[in-house]
Amino acid sequence: MIYRYILSILIISSIACSSIKTYTEAPADQKVSHYKTFAFVSPDESEMDQASLILYDEIRKSIVAQLREKNYQPNTENPELLIAFNIMTDEEQTAVTRSTDPYGAYGRRMWAYNPYALGWVPPQTYREIRIEKTGTMVVDLFDNQAKELIWRGIGIGPVNNPEERFETAYKMVDKIFKGFPTSTDGAVSVAN
Repeated sequence: MIYRYILSILIISSIACSSIKTYTEAPADQKVSHYKTFAFVSPDESEMDQASLILYDEIRKSIVAQLREKNYQPNTENPELLIAFNIMTDEEQTAVTRSTDPYGAYGRRMWAYNPYALGWVPPQTYREIRIEKTGTMVVDLFDNQAKELIWRGIGIGPVNNPEERFETAYKMVDKIFKGFPTSTDGAVSVAN
């Protein structure tokens, strides 16, 4: 019984994680693994509300954790990499036609039997509007000396539930940095 419960949790979590799609872009001749330090480009906080600032800070912490796992270290004095990221949401509305007719919205019958009504009634057709929100996160890494974009990671996923926005953001950062290379110098450790 416990094994079925654990298996169902694993299946549900894998389905939830698989809804996020990620893409990475880098020039073919560009290598990232020789860099060791990074810093963030400061955002324009005057255009952000308090909720966006909190989400931005949490995403920044998540990116720092991912890069530290790959032996990159933060350095605000003279970083080799500069990191900038942006979050965008898009809303899509779809109209779905529904009907009380068991044959569908464009059924074959003119009348349907409804036991809760007075007997035979015409089927009702109605339209349902669904609103789906999609979030896109773009993470850019620049060479600080050359001022060139050397790597871009893009994550796209559903953000329909505002209560799960932090969890969705963490999953996006995790999936974006899955294939990011490890720094060649792994001996450095910096206390935060």
